[in-house]
Amino acid sequence: MDTILVYVVFGLVCFIIGWKLREVYAMMIMNRIIKNVTASAIEETERNIVMINVEDHEGQFFVYSKENGLYLAHSETKEKLESILKEKFPGVLFKISEEDLKKLESR
Repeated sequence: MDTILVYVVFGLVCFIIGWKLREVYAMMIMNRIIKNVTASAIEETERNIVMINVEDHEGQFFVYSKENGLYLAHSETKEKLESILKEKFPGVLFKISEEDLKKLESR
């Protein structure tokens, strides 16, 4: 009778230890998956960001890429400029300096 009780207690202890180890392993896997998804989302977002310069010439705003100086768009107002950039470059985010933003908001 005592040996059966020892086997039952031993079996329960092994079951509980196994259950806890499974939980630890599952948490490690989930953390790895979350880290990979987060890293790829950050990469994707950074690839879709374009730094821009804004120049004001004779009542027109001209937008250029900071990276390579390429012309992107021009317009008289900030709202029109935003719509043109959204239409020409869907899914791209544009980052602008505070100084250039003040230029756009001055009108």
